[in-house]
Amino acid sequence: MGITEIALKAYDLFEQQNMKELEGLFSSDIVFVINGNMSWSGTFNGFDDMLENCFSKLGASIPDFKQDILQTWEIGNIVFLKLEQTSEKFEKPLPALHMMEFNSDGKFTFFHAFDNTHGLGVADASK
Repeated sequence: MGITEIALKAYDLFEQQNMKELEGLFSSDIVFVINGNMSWSGTFNGFDDMLENCFSKLGASIPDFKQDILQTWEIGNIVFLKLEQTSEKFEKPLPALHMMEFNSDGKFTFFHAFDNTHGLGVADASK
């Protein structure tokens, strides 16, 4: 399986909330970055930190959060995904770009989300 397919599998597992299998796609030293001032923003080191301080807070704030992948690009060991994020809390779908770096074993080593932090922040504040 190539790195684009691994990235797509990760998004499927995230949507299914299958954290056990998702964890297997990440290196033990994954660095996960979410821009903005949302309750789940920050730089997270390792899967447990990401799960506890990012994913769980996102799920609590926007329980119906969905991401539709519109386009993918693979350049060397990096995959970019163009996404559309949706929720009943959003006035309209929010555009996003995510970047993932992979090691030679095909595991995520770095993730950075370039999301619409204004739209997400408004939804986060409306808890």
